Amino acid sequence: MNQNFDHLVQNVSMIHEATSTAAKGAVNQMLTVRNWIIGRYIVEYEQHGMDRAAYGTSLLQKLAERAAIKGMDRQMLNTCRLFYQRYPQICDSVNRRLSRIVSAGSDAMPALPENSLKTVSDGQKAICDSASRKFEIDPEILITKLSFTHIRKILPIDDPLERFFYELEYNGEQDRATIEKTFMDLMGLVKEISEEEQRYVREGFSSDEELSIYDLLFSESLSKSDIDKIKKLSTELLRKIKGRIAEMDHWTDKDETRATVQNLIRDELYMNIPDSMFDQLDHYREVIYEYVYTHYKEAA
Repeated sequence: MNQNFDHLVQNVSMIHEATSTAAKGAVNQMLTVRNWIIGRYIVEYEQHGMDRAAYGTSLLQKLAERAAIKGMDRQMLNTCRLFYQRYPQICDSVNRRLSRIVSAGSDAMPALPENSLKTVSDGQKAICDSASRKFEIDPEILITKLSFTHIRKILPIDDPLERFFYELEYNGEQDRATIEKTFMDLMGLVKEISEEEQRYVREGFSSDEELSIYDLLFSESLSKSDIDKIKKLSTELLRKIKGRIAEMDHWTDKDETRATVQNLIRDELYMNIPDSMFDQLDHYREVIYEYVYTHYKEAA
């Protein structure tokens, strides 16, 4: 679903109004639903927005200013985007609640992103699809038992297994049998997990940090030669970013030092990104910058 920035602002504002109206008696649940779907709108716009190039790294700041929703600043919008990216598997549970709002005849319901109301059973290879996971909290528990304050605390954790155990910890109603089963599953998969943790070695990287940058750039449509290029780009870009951050004190606190990192990412992408990816350079610059901002707030 192609849209422009005005549509993005309108959709974010309308989903906020719709979930706020429907939130009586289920404030925490609808807050979680709202934040997930806002994250979906942002990702959709970053990938397909007709005028996305005009906003680049300032997208979230501009969106926060235009939507003017209390508490929904640039940082919170980034959290919504990360929430959607971390938990695609909760789409069915989100969709059921959105469907109830539609059925209730909410006047403030925006057009939902493409495939948003399609379930896994529909066989869609869209946002509801996710890789098979051995350790994954039940979506209903995530929405009904965990507050978004708890969810927000665990979002920066890259390791799904580590996130899973924090999810269990925050879910105070987990019974003993569930926890015991979890540990039995864990024991049976130790070797498999160990192998997965070494994926960066199989991909030819020296660390999982390089692999994380590579994953932000990777697409199934890339040719083998382009994949080789982004592997080299990922390694060199991370090395230069960490080197530059090490030269600065609390780089995230100042506009000038943040701009230095943004410009470094932009220049490296401009010089080294494959031609087939060049038209999305601003998108890649944005997602890599947000990753760096989240994971390297101090000298690396």
